[in-house]
Amino acid sequence: MFGGVPYYNRLIDRSATVRENIINLIASPGARLENVVAMYLNSEISKITNATLTTKMLETEIEQVKMANLPCYKYGFISRGGLDEKRADDMILIELRELYK
Repeated sequence: MFGGVPYYNRLIDRSATVRENIINLIASPGARLENVVAMYLNSEISKITNATLTTKMLETEIEQVKMANLPCYKYGFISRGGLDEKRADDMILIELRELYK
């Protein structure tokens, strides 16, 4: 759930469900790890230098999810530098600037 980070793992309440832990540690106002998701996303976004997401990049990401046998209803991708025009029914493609309108 938290990628094996020892500090995060120590905060997990083993008597609570995964859903309850996510709500208590991340999704509630004032939660101990409330800012972790935003920090992680900012870190990942900063690695991309205005790169356009290509169809090949999206296919590679989707293939990794499928290889891990993770069921996925929709795939969401956020791009700082734009997106290819190909959009499948099972994809949500968002340009970063759309989030800050």
